[in-house]
Amino acid sequence: MWLTQSAIETILVSLISEKDTLTQLDVAIGDGDHGANIERGCRAVQSIVTDLVDLDLSDATHKIGYTLLMSMGGASGALFGTFFLTLGRKLSQTPDFSEFCTAFENAIQAVQDRGKSEQGQKTLLDVLIPTSQLLLEQAPPKKWRDISDFAMECANNTKCLEAKVGRASFLGKRSVGHIDPGAYSCALIIHQICDLLEVRYE
Repeated sequence: MWLTQSAIETILVSLISEKDTLTQLDVAIGDGDHGANIERGCRAVQSIVTDLVDLDLSDATHKIGYTLLMSMGGASGALFGTFFLTLGRKLSQTPDFSEFCTAFENAIQAVQDRGKSEQGQKTLLDVLIPTSQLLLEQAPPKKWRDISDFAMECANNTKCLEAKVGRASFLGKRSVGHIDPGAYSCALIIHQICDLLEVRYE
């Protein structure tokens, strides 16, 4: 599997380093535990990283999803776990780009079904759905950094949205002006993966 132990650990360490930022974002409109949940999930994946590198992409992704589901807790654990579990189930051992895009779409749909939400409601879907659409349009991207920048732009754009689901929805219009922490953590993950792909395919 091209995703080496070093690459996986780089992604995990980078996400853990953002714990305080994610916590601050969640304090504004949620329970304030998103940073801690992301850190917990990352450390759980760190504990199995040597097992992951011996697996093909499908099995490794599925194992990551199960680990996140069991370790993170709360809504974020359910949604991130569901995403990676579904992605892993839909990928073959050596997927091409088209198959990956289809699996990515299926994983997003699973998240929508689990969270009973849709794009525009100030959730991680406001990063995942448009990023998936951009991937399909570029098929495959000439510059992975463009995908990374786009995902982060989508996360920042959630600042303009009113939350319609989850704890943040209790704030109503007061949720406007704040970045959704789930969307931001998704953008961080996409950023790290795109960085690795940029180096691999440069």
